[in-house]
Amino acid sequence: MRRMFDDEIFTRGKLRVLKFLRNANGKFLAREFLNDEKQVTTDEWARIVRIGELLSEIGHVHNKEHFNHETDGIYALKGFQVRIYAFRESDTWYLTNGCIKKKNRADPEQLKRAARLRDEYLKNRRSPPHG
Repeated sequence: MRRMFDDEIFTRGKLRVLKFLRNANGKFLAREFLNDEKQVTTDEWARIVRIGELLSEIGHVHNKEHFNHETDGIYALKGFQVRIYAFRESDTWYLTNGCIKKKNRADPEQLKRAARLRDEYLKNRRSPPHG
């Protein structure tokens, strides 16, 4: 059964945690995308969830049809047409954004968006508090 995600945690396993990344505007873009039943079918949703569970439990997914390094530390959890982009920091994977694949290769704009979200997160995380 399909459940709506309403938390920051996508899945937690023995080896890894997968979290939805909160952008600078406070939105969880990947979570909003996965929760959109008009864009993500139940079958696509279930496939992405299963890939996330494998990644969190055993730490890797070897099948490039399901999980692939796309570019510059950005990875894709891959449904049939759905892509959820992510990056890893230590034992945590951060899901940045999602899209529907329209061509046989990754959408360069979505990859740039994922890299920008990652870079914003890393910059803000490392910045000393103001005060």
